Amino acid sequence: MEKVIYLLWRPQNLDTEQWGTKLRKDLPATLKTLGVHTARLNIDDANVAPATALRQKRMDEQPTGFLQVWIDSANDPLRAPLDAAIARLGKGGEIVLAGFYGERVSFGFVPAFMREISVSIAAEFRPADIQAVLSLIEAQRLSLAGLITHHAAPQQARTAYRTAFTDRSCLKMVIDWRNAA
Repeated sequence: MEKVIYLLWRPQNLDTEQWGTKLRKDLPATLKTLGVHTARLNIDDANVAPATALRQKRMDEQPTGFLQVWIDSANDPLRAPLDAAIARLGKGGEIVLAGFYGERVSFGFVPAFMREISVSIAAEFRPADIQAVLSLIEAQRLSLAGLITHHAAPQQARTAYRTAFTDRSCLKMVIDWRNAA
């Protein structure tokens, strides 16, 4: 369970009471569809006006509200594949992160802890790694179907690298150098 806090600023076209009413009316249904378990809304309205003198000011335009939400994970789309792999591991299993990751890698700690997993990082493949993979493919014990999702010519290398590091749908980019001059 994770807690996320949002700072809110009242739109200039609404007074404080209108804004508070709108938030209390519209937010619950929206938050429920987003998987929020619990929410807390704090608004700078008439109820807290007597404490205005106690307010600490740290920025020119102070937020006029705070929304706190409790959700399963703030990173579900990014964590889902690694969390799914960890869920399949037995006690003492190992995850090998191979290659380069443009974003922070995170996973659910409790399932990893309970399985006592090891996390290894491989910056490059060794000849023995490549031979082991080729043997699995030849024995039809490893399918690479769907692994290579994008192809590019050498002239498109700049765009290809950008796609490889920023497009979440790109599992593996191949730059085909066979016909390069």
